Amino acid sequence: MTRRHFTDLLVTGTAGTVACATSKAGILARLNQTARSQGLVIIDTLIPEVMTVIGSDAVQLVLPERPGRLSLAPDGAWMAWFPYSANVYLKGTEGPQVYFTDNPRSARSVSLKGLLGAQLAISSKGDRLAVAVVVAAGPITRLVVLKLATGEIEYDVTDLVTRFRPAEIERLRLSASGGRLVAGSRSRFSVVDLPSQKVLFEGEGRFPSLSPSGEAVAFVDGHRKLNFTTVATGATRRLLESSTTHGVGSWTPDGALLFAGVEPTLSFFWYLAAVDCSMDTYAEITRLEEHDSGQDCGLISRRLLSPAAAPAGARPTPGQ
Repeated sequence: MTRRHFTDLLVTGTAGTVACATSKAGILARLNQTARSQGLVIIDTLIPEVMTVIGSDAVQLVLPERPGRLSLAPDGAWMAWFPYSANVYLKGTEGPQVYFTDNPRSARSVSLKGLLGAQLAISSKGDRLAVAVVVAAGPITRLVVLKLATGEIEYDVTDLVTRFRPAEIERLRLSASGGRLVAGSRSRFSVVDLPSQKVLFEGEGRFPSLSPSGEAVAFVDGHRKLNFTTVATGATRRLLESSTTHGVGSWTPDGALLFAGVEPTLSFFWYLAAVDCSMDTYAEITRLEEHDSGQDCGLISRRLLSPAAAPAGARPTPGQ
């Protein structure tokens, strides 16, 4: 290699690094703009007992009923949850309760027929709620979609999901309108159009995350690579080839960015990242703990949060 070739290589590499840094700064700027303009913050709901608001210690999520499983709507303004007390099979005539709200101080609930609420997903504006409910020992599980205005079952899509047993469902996600649903096990998933009662796409992978429009789904394949599929055509692209993706969280409400747990090349750690699927690039937000793959990270409205309690013995800030 000549000195000139070596110099060209250095210049090219430096330019690429600068371009990459600029791209990542742009992603974070867009994420920050979306969050600020819509009054949203990032939250990690992996462990409901210690849900973490990322980037802010001043607020926390406080609910009237301690959550066992929780779902955030694509717009971040609504949430639904099964109470922690319902994490065991219920006895008697009462079925599991599911709570939903856009204001924690005035949560509503509906009663389900069954023994246990296994998984759930709520649409934007709180119109629809998808639930996987254990209805008998076995466990025998039904996958239904409720119209929250009435609490009645609008769709029963149990028989549409054929690639895995309903009892294996570990993730549900609704599109913003509530017109499309993705149900996933640890290795397979199905995208269903609810009004037509048709399966639009079936794939192999984990942590499927339906875009707010319902037109795309992102997931982690068996090689721990991030995949992006256009539902209408089934066309699939593998993204972030040089990185490992551990989990896929939610999208920003406009569908421009996706939260994921990404491990960079030659790194000992992985990070919550904002991924631009259209540009096949990402920006790191914060480091994740070993037990956390980023699959339960998303945006939540500040209206749903309360001021964090001051640590015991802490002195109040002057002026408070």
